Amino acid sequence: MEKTLRILDRLPLFYRSWDKDSLIFNLLFAMGKRIEEAEKEVTAILRSHWVDTSFEANLDRLGAILASIGSHTRATLSTGTT
Repeated sequence: MEKTLRILDRLPLFYRSWDKDSLIFNLLFAMGKRIEEAEKEVTAILRSHWVDTSFEANLDRLGAILASIGSHTRATLSTGTT
């Protein structure tokens, strides 16, 4: 809601953005809410790419990627090919 209030504070008073029954308030409130939800989703995506902050299935996926890289490296070292 903090972002929504910051957006509303930037508008001129004659827009009546301070009135919770006004169309502009309701429109910007809905948009601001969606922006905040999108930011939370982006943060979750970014955190899932780091092993120390990853969770649930994303941690399993990271483990599978590391395991496949490790097995490829071991095979390369044992055969001497790239």
